[in-house]
Amino acid sequence: MRSRVELKRIAKDRLRDAYWPSFAVIAITFFAQTVQFLKNIYVAIARPGMFFTVQPYGPAPDIALTWENLSLLVQSAARQFDWVEFLFGIVGPVLMVGCAAYFLKLLRGQDAKVQEVFGYFHLFFRALGVSILVALICGGVFLLGFLAGYLFFWIIGLRFLGMAFAPLIAAIPAVVVSLGYSMVSFVMADNPNLTALEVMNESRKIMSGEKGTLFVLLLSFLGWIILSALFRGLLTIFIYPYFIATITGFYIDITNPAQLSSINL
Repeated sequence: MRSRVELKRIAKDRLRDAYWPSFAVIAITFFAQTVQFLKNIYVAIARPGMFFTVQPYGPAPDIALTWENLSLLVQSAARQFDWVEFLFGIVGPVLMVGCAAYFLKLLRGQDAKVQEVFGYFHLFFRALGVSILVALICGGVFLLGFLAGYLFFWIIGLRFLGMAFAPLIAAIPAVVVSLGYSMVSFVMADNPNLTALEVMNESRKIMSGEKGTLFVLLLSFLGWIILSALFRGLLTIFIYPYFIATITGFYIDITNPAQLSSINL
């Protein structure tokens, strides 16, 4: 198993001559974030005061529950509904499979084309099914963890701490489970004939004993995440190619490390 430093070095080397094609793949795959990025650019240029201003938070106003207020609340929610995010939730899973296929070819030293991202739409319903199942499982684990944590604080007489600490307790098993299913896009790209359940089981099998390693690898990008947050997410889309390439190298290294060894760096 290669160290995270070596995996990052391999990712940088493979991106050296393919960064902008990789950026295009990322921009297409995560098009919701791309739209938000363009919005942020517009606000930063047209309204810099608004972009760099942090809005203060205060207590929620006391609003009477009337039919008129309820109608206004529904109308406000409808105006804020993000159709781009909704579309990403539907199309995103299959685009992620195409994105995984592109980066797998790139990291294996093969001829990776941008159009690879559109090459897996015949797996649309399977990819969407896997995404929904994983979301339901992880969400269910979080909910059970939250209820268990809240019940614990309620039993020991510290119910007021339940709402604060129960989510933190619930996040631990939810993160562990999500790490187990984190390789589904790569598995589907490598094995397009597998069913949705087989893809999920294969991801869990691959990640058995490797969740901690991946978690530490993800944490190593924390500095980039903080830096991007300081600029309201403007840097995120530029970091994604490096991030995805590193995770792809991790996947190859735990499934067939010889494919990375054969690359002349």
